[in-house]
Amino acid sequence: MESTLADLKKNYALPVFLIETKEGMEELAEAFRKQPWVEEIELDGRQLRIQAVNMTQGRDGVLRLLRDNNALYTKVEAEAVSLEEVFMKVMRR
Repeated sequence: MESTLADLKKNYALPVFLIETKEGMEELAEAFRKQPWVEEIELDGRQLRIQAVNMTQGRDGVLRLLRDNNALYTKVEAEAVSLEEVFMKVMRR
């Protein structure tokens, strides 16, 4: 299996969004879990890490869900996917 790094990222790297809020993180995490475009969620204190099926659905979905839930967020950002995450996805297949 020979692929370039760009090919691996394109085929295996799903976009990740980080969200921090002042309150209501558990309820917000539950709302994200119900979304069909969410692949994986990690909740760590006041930070929520969401892996989306693609960048467009993730970006639009994150913003829409924050608005619809009147979330008092302090940070929303797209995170670069690490090589370790790409490697783990390739190995799982």
